[in-house]
Amino acid sequence: MAPFALLPDFAGLILWNALNAFLLFYTFLNFPFRSDKQKLFGLIFILIEAVTSLQNSQSNCLMAGLILLAYLLMEKGKWILATLLIVITVFIKLFGVVAFLMLLFYPNKIRTMLGSFFWIVLFLALPLFALSIHQLTYLYKSWWNLLSNDHAISYGLSVMALVNSWFGVETMKNSL
Repeated sequence: MAPFALLPDFAGLILWNALNAFLLFYTFLNFPFRSDKQKLFGLIFILIEAVTSLQNSQSNCLMAGLILLAYLLMEKGKWILATLLIVITVFIKLFGVVAFLMLLFYPNKIRTMLGSFFWIVLFLALPLFALSIHQLTYLYKSWWNLLSNDHAISYGLSVMALVNSWFGVETMKNSL
């Protein structure tokens, strides 16, 4: 999102949403469906969520598009680019780590694991161009602390939040 943040808000928002929509629909339309009927059903299936994501300027369409594109690249044997896209999804949102499961169904598991490891190390070290190793280590520790204590105060939108608001029951985040 960084390049879009440099633009005026209106232009950056339009281009950000255009990138998200384009990537998702481009990869979706290139997906190997057996028939046009299946493609239409799939398009209807994702359309409401895609519109919701785009209206809220979220990166969900981008994530789905990157994962679908990684699948298409794996099907073509382009594992270096596929692992790059999967690692990018992890660095955008942590749930992208689930996309690594798809690599288990392809040959050359060692090669894809090594490629993934390479991209992860590269992306973790990339901030060293602007930060010292001490600053980067501090930031990663701070980030890890933030992630591990994300809902320490709030239950968010969950069953625990409903139980708490309806019955006043206090539970710890990891107790269920």
